[in-house]
Amino acid sequence: MSDFYKRLRIARDRRSLTQSRLAAQAGISLRQLTRYELGHFDPTATPAALARTLGVSLDWLAGLSEQQGGETFELSPDEWALIRALRLDDYPAALVAMAVLMSADKEHGV
Repeated sequence: MSDFYKRLRIARDRRSLTQSRLAAQAGISLRQLTRYELGHFDPTATPAALARTLGVSLDWLAGLSEQQGGETFELSPDEWALIRALRLDDYPAALVAMAVLMSADKEHGV
C-alpha cells in the first residue's frame, strides 16, 4: 500500500481542514474520505500500476498534464532535502543541501 493515506492526512492538517469540510470541497462523501485516511482503501493503487505499466505519468493519465512523462528517477536523501527546502522557501537549508550535493558530485567525479 502506498503512503497516500498518510499524505492525505498531512495535507489536510496543514490546511486546517476538517474531514467534513475537505470531503465537501472535494465532492466526495465523508465516509469515503474517512476510508482513505484510515488506509482502508487506496485509490492510487490501480491507476499507479496502470501508469507504471504504460510508462506514463498519473497526471497525464488523469488528464491533468499534457506531458506523458512516466520517467522516474530515484532521489537521494540529500536531493529530497534540497527539494523540501526549496518548497518551504528555506533558502539557507537549500544552500546547505546544494553544497552537500556538489561535494558528493566532486567525490564521485561528476
